[in-house]
Amino acid sequence: MLLDSAPGYISNHMAAAWDIMPTFAEILKTNAATDGISFLPELIGKKQFETHDYLYWEFPENEGSIAIRMDNWKGIVENVHKGNKNMQLFDLYTDPAELFDVAKQHPDIVTRLEEKIREARVKAEVERFRFPFDE
Repeated sequence: MLLDSAPGYISNHMAAAWDIMPTFAEILKTNAATDGISFLPELIGKKQFETHDYLYWEFPENEGSIAIRMDNWKGIVENVHKGNKNMQLFDLYTDPAELFDVAKQHPDIVTRLEEKIREARVKAEVERFRFPFDE
């Protein structure tokens, strides 16, 4: 039965918009050619075996920004078109509203997230979309 979880159940499963189509496809028992992961097991109260190691977004509009989520950590780099590489870091388990930047207290986490950004990032051919992490 769909949504078999107890009322008030809160999931810590990390998902993004690109996971919706594979979830619908699994419900409909068909395939979806995407890089998303179905979160149907999470919805029906079963063990979610397939998960993302991290989620990565970039927004080239305006001054450009990057966001990355791994485990309870979220890193945000703003004003990347101005050459900014300084990451704000938030612990989403203790600070879900992202009010307290803890980057200075966790430089090791910042380094790990920066490595994941370089791993995920596809170097842009168009100058307008190049980010400092392309170097």
